[in-house]
Amino acid sequence: MNINQDNRFDRVRDELYRSLGMASDDSLLNEYEWVDVDSHESFNNVVHLDDDDDEEADGEYHGEANDDEEEVLGNELELCDVDREMENEFTEKDVVVGPISGMARIHKIKFTTKSNNCKDRLVAVLDDSDYWRISKVVHDHNHDFLPSVLRLMAGHRSVCDSLKRDLVAHDRSGNRPSKNIRLAEVQRGGPQNLGCTPKDCRNYILKSRNFEMQEGDAQSLLNFFREIQIKDNEFFYSIDVDNIGRLRNVVWVHSHFKAVYEQIQDAICFGTTYLVNRYNMLCATFFGINHHRQSILLGCALMSHEDIDSYKLVFRTWIDAMGKVHPDAVIADQCQSIKVVIAEVMPNTIHRYCIWHIFSKLPLYLSGVRSSKIAHGEFKSMVLDSITVEVFERKWTEYIARYNLHTRNWFNKLYSEKEKWDHVYLDVYFWAGMLSMQRSEGMHAFFDGYITRQSTLRMFVYQYE
Repeated sequence: MNINQDNRFDRVRDELYRSLGMASDDSLLNEYEWVDVDSHESFNNVVHLDDDDDEEADGEYHGEANDDEEEVLGNELELCDVDREMENEFTEKDVVVGPISGMARIHKIKFTTKSNNCKDRLVAVLDDSDYWRISKVVHDHNHDFLPSVLRLMAGHRSVCDSLKRDLVAHDRSGNRPSKNIRLAEVQRGGPQNLGCTPKDCRNYILKSRNFEMQEGDAQSLLNFFREIQIKDNEFFYSIDVDNIGRLRNVVWVHSHFKAVYEQIQDAICFGTTYLVNRYNMLCATFFGINHHRQSILLGCALMSHEDIDSYKLVFRTWIDAMGKVHPDAVIADQCQSIKVVIAEVMPNTIHRYCIWHIFSKLPLYLSGVRSSKIAHGEFKSMVLDSITVEVFERKWTEYIARYNLHTRNWFNKLYSEKEKWDHVYLDVYFWAGMLSMQRSEGMHAFFDGYITRQSTLRMFVYQYE
């Protein structure tokens, strides 16, 4: 079994452990078995679930328990995957889990409760198509049920909105986290009514502090923007807050940005970096290249999260500031959230992945490959030196075969999106000579000597101006 498959096992195992409320370090046995799945009757009614639907699998498991008024405490979890190249080494076993048809090597991880060896279990299979297949759910408990500790399982814990508001309010009043949590327990009639553990509460308190502004900081930022607007009445800014008034996203665009954008809207870049460490906020910039090949700033943003909703708000706000004129092409990170947002907000804009970021990931995904440094150099040469689609396709096939990368998902996914990053597919569009966002990295590096961990938001924006 190769490194990529092992990583895949670790990932899917952790997902199921987490969704079922079990600890991955409680695994007692890792073993390989060979099974004949065609002859086993338990595969007549297999549930097909997408890889993203582990919560649905979790619901099916807990759902059966709830119908029987049982609570899941002791479990055995078997995660199965298929290695088709090993089919010829098959030996038959009596009890099996596996894919719908064929012979397969099974990587089976057993989980049993250490204290009483409870055999209650769920058997799930992850097939070659990345589909979950639930083959068996067994409720064979050998112990009494303890509903009172169900809240301690990860699949049943959550910090509700009312508790979040109380924790934030008490934290602002100066209570220590331990006293804050105890107060919440008393208000709700005991820790069993919190719906989560004290550690969950503590984590939320610490997380919420990341978004708390220093006294007057957010207001001073607003005042600073108003000062700019007095001098530049076309200056645009937007401040987004959450439902309890905490700052989430800020976007601002100067009037001269708009004037320049009308001339260089053919191709722009969108780059992000962490600069405001006090609040762990992300700094994002829109910029382009003028006719003198100079980098021109077109807009700025501060973001609290790297999720689809945050990116969507930033892109839509920036487009509104630019008179709802979409760029013809944009270079951005190889990021699924950005990809989804650009396709939705700017459906007619060509999205190109930054080639520099792809190259920077090569050492990680070539790990374990013989002569990885040589492979790294050959990949760059293949991408940059190919002059036609046919040449690139031939070199790619030879490269993948030479280093046996057929089973590495990152390369397979990269190839499936080749029209978004390889120049032989993108040269038909105008890019102002840009292949990457390294100009953005240089722009952000300017602040390294001016912005510190203690810098306020107003100080950051002032330095940016």
